[in-house]
Amino acid sequence: MKYIKFFSLTIVLLIACGDGPQEPEGRVSTLTLIPDALSIILEEEGELIIKIKDFDDSIFGISMRIAYDSSIVTFKDSVGFVVGDFFGSDIVVFINEAAALIHLTITLQQGQQEVSGTGELGELKFIGKSPGSSTIEIISSELNFFDSGGNRISISGLKIEFASVTVVQ
Repeated sequence: MKYIKFFSLTIVLLIACGDGPQEPEGRVSTLTLIPDALSIILEEEGELIIKIKDFDDSIFGISMRIAYDSSIVTFKDSVGFVVGDFFGSDIVVFINEAAALIHLTITLQQGQQEVSGTGELGELKFIGKSPGSSTIEIISSELNFFDSGGNRISISGLKIEFASVTVVQ
């Protein structure tokens, strides 16, 4: 009986203590729009930064579509995007806006090394069209990453964060 009590007490203590100290979770690769909430005045301009954070996987290029409400804000593809520092300076950029979707592709030039880490892809400039609020969202099903061979690569556990733009008078 003495051993049963000791064994039972040991089991209870092990259950109560759980698994012990947990290792901190690894970094999460994130593609985000900063700030997450932006307020702009009607007919004025506001900027959102597209930022890549904590990419352990190396990439050669990225292609995405970004959705917004064109009744609230406007985007002009010829002047509405400024390239950031993530890929460096030897890049090729394609940007086009159609039907409230921004099509954006950024790739390194052939011969360049793939990149990883944290940095800005660029800045999107929106103009307030009418009072209201618009969600600016990177569409996950239209987001692709590429290696230097042009092959699609998957970024496991990728977190995508959207933003909201509010236009006020």
